[in-house]
Amino acid sequence: MANRRLKSSRDQQLKDLKVINEKRRQRKQELEVERANVRNFKKEIWMFHQGLLKEYPIAVSLQPNIKEEKSLVNTNNKKELNVIVKGIIIL
Repeated sequence: MANRRLKSSRDQQLKDLKVINEKRRQRKQELEVERANVRNFKKEIWMFHQGLLKEYPIAVSLQPNIKEEKSLVNTNNKKELNVIVKGIIIL
């Protein structure tokens, strides 16, 4: 009986860690895209000041998309917490 509870708790921990890792990957990818957009915008500003572009560049932001995703999370009555999990899983 104790082995079943222990195994089910370990399985639940593994599932939770997989979800956490997937969210970390998604957030990392979003940050990389955002940084690339910022670098591109700065490059276009530099090009404008050098006279290579005739119109001032317009910044592209991803913030509205992130807010929309968070509003979807809130409608499902789920809370999303960012945590760092450290531990050893013994099988």
